Amino acid sequence: MTLVSVIIPLYNHEAYITACLESVAAQTHPELELVIVDDHSTDRSFDLARMTINGMQDRFARIKLVRNSRNRGAAFSLNRGIAVAKGSILTFLNSDDLYVPERLTTILDAMAQKKRRWGFSRIDPIGPDGFPYWASREAHIFSIEPAQLQHAFPAPSWSLLQLQASISTGNIVVTRELALAVGGFQSLSYCHDWAFVLACAWHDEFVFVDEPLYKYRFHGNNSFSGLSHLVSNDAGTVLRNHHIRALTAPGPNPTYPSPLFGSSLYQKVAAQLDLEGICAADYAPYKKGHRTINL
Repeated sequence: MTLVSVIIPLYNHEAYITACLESVAAQTHPELELVIVDDHSTDRSFDLARMTINGMQDRFARIKLVRNSRNRGAAFSLNRGIAVAKGSILTFLNSDDLYVPERLTTILDAMAQKKRRWGFSRIDPIGPDGFPYWASREAHIFSIEPAQLQHAFPAPSWSLLQLQASISTGNIVVTRELALAVGGFQSLSYCHDWAFVLACAWHDEFVFVDEPLYKYRFHGNNSFSGLSHLVSNDAGTVLRNHHIRALTAPGPNPTYPSPLFGSSLYQKVAAQLDLEGICAADYAPYKKGHRTINL
């Protein structure tokens, strides 16, 4: 049986962490490891997590609860969780979100069937009380658009340029081998999940399970709300890294969004995203009048 490591970066979610952990314990996949990395919470999150897992020792093959000595951010905590985890499959869960009981079994079956090394599902938006939440534009986009984008491009990975289609780090299921191959999570405040999925896609296409197996919670303290001022810088970094990767050399995934797979389509997408503007400094040596080869 495959050991799956569920990695939970925890920070100031005392209102949600108990339900979060209970949703992991309720998974139908039997062989689980639980890794919780508390990012120096200032509320009761760490203590509540410790109390909750004390009653779950028989459910998990292994439980690790560690705490950062100071607040280091989500990417650091996720990478620390990867380093601690032992499973051949890694999956993540935001400490304010929930898994549906059949989530891991369903996604792992889909990955095995399609011989893919990573995947994710449709999300189900919920509010602070755990009930369905449709009171914001983001809730509709996050729930509906990933499925629609799957049919808009010649390969699933192309949808990742339009939207971080997994919506959240917590929705990603990946083999340990692939997570290590991409170098874990980049040190970005907001878009570390987007950088990660694009890096994974360079190696392999993903599996999308069109079932709401991940409950994504909307509340006043969502990370995208508090860090929105950093989005533009982070997004520029992610798109620049993608564009350089796409133009430099072919990767293991032949259908990754690049001119090699779809030249005219990539040109159109690049114009929509202003990739040349984002990468202006990288193009500087090749501007008119600069000779790179003496004939």
